[in-house]
Amino acid sequence: MINRIIYLLLLSFLLGENKLPNDVRWVVNSSEYESLCHQTFRLATVRIKNLQNTDGKNLAIIMDLDETVLDNSMYQVKNFNKGQTFNMESWAAWVNRKEADLVPGVKEYIDLVRKLGIQ
Repeated sequence: MINRIIYLLLLSFLLGENKLPNDVRWVVNSSEYESLCHQTFRLATVRIKNLQNTDGKNLAIIMDLDETVLDNSMYQVKNFNKGQTFNMESWAAWVNRKEADLVPGVKEYIDLVRKLGIQ
């Protein structure tokens, strides 16, 4: 019985090796990820609309580009399918191809920030 359990565990481990890593698979396949992105930017939208600029200074928002504005999951998928991990050469080539999509919800948020004159 123990040998059978060990065999099944090893078999499931070996079969699972061709799966995308959990984090990439979640971003690519999960409707939850998309919903959470939209929720995050909706909350940010509410906060921006309620912001009181009482001192008259210019406002600015600082955002990370990678995985906050640009979705790099397809880069991760392509690397995985090639058996590679992140490296600057493949990253630079991918960036230059301009294949990145936007993270769900970010376009509407950035459009609002621009409309409100926030840098």
